[in-house]
Amino acid sequence: MNISISDILTSLIIASGLAIFVYWLLTTRLGRDSLVNISPRRTNMAVQTPFVLIFLWYGFRLCTDAAMMHIAEKSNAGQIAFYSAAGQMIVSVIFAFLTLVFAAGAFAGRLKGFGLNPKRAVRDILPAVAGLLAVWPIVFGAFMLVKIAGTTIYGSDFEIESHENPKMLGEYTSLHIRLTIVLSSVLVAPVFEEILFRGTLQSMIRSLNIGPWTSITITSVLFAILHPVQHWAAIIPLSMALGYAYEKSGSLWRSIFMHIMFNGTSVAFTLLAM
Repeated sequence: MNISISDILTSLIIASGLAIFVYWLLTTRLGRDSLVNISPRRTNMAVQTPFVLIFLWYGFRLCTDAAMMHIAEKSNAGQIAFYSAAGQMIVSVIFAFLTLVFAAGAFAGRLKGFGLNPKRAVRDILPAVAGLLAVWPIVFGAFMLVKIAGTTIYGSDFEIESHENPKMLGEYTSLHIRLTIVLSSVLVAPVFEEILFRGTLQSMIRSLNIGPWTSITITSVLFAILHPVQHWAAIIPLSMALGYAYEKSGSLWRSIFMHIMFNGTSVAFTLLAM
């Protein structure tokens, strides 16, 4: 039996993650004590603001995809993939900037109160690694359960729908296409999504005197809806881990680093499997 590098890495990640997750369960009374006395971030943000931002971002993303497809309609498939990834990245950068400008005026303490204190960045890296390791076995197990259920219902040909960007990595070998996809997937998308969903949406929900775990769950479900249905079982626990990291630490850096590392690992596994 041949054992690939990705199989070995996956096994090590799962074993390390299980140990961290079990330790967390034992030291927090199964999570009940994990977010005790965590206060909401102070903000004057209106309830509708995060939803307006999400709606506008998603609408512009769809329009940009359509525009890029039109621009590249006479090009080959590789160029279409490049324009699509570049367009998504541009939209995310623009909306990340606009959201940060808004957050600087809406949160007490400006961006520090939002969770982007520059002094916290470096020291949040190791806790982010531990947090990602802890949730990885749950995410991996969720994917396996979906695959087993799909195979049982639809037969042995069932395959979980791939996310668009990793799928394009496998289809196109041009350096400029792959670099654009990797930059969009591993850096731009995680930073923007954490700013928008954890930073604004979750903070708004918490400001309504809703408990931290309920706020994290609502945010995670809304975040999952924007992903393929087959990914929901894995996306929700991952998103809850990101939301927990933000609530526990008060630092958005921690969830950003976790998201970057998760996407980066997924992209690395995709490239190793080619």
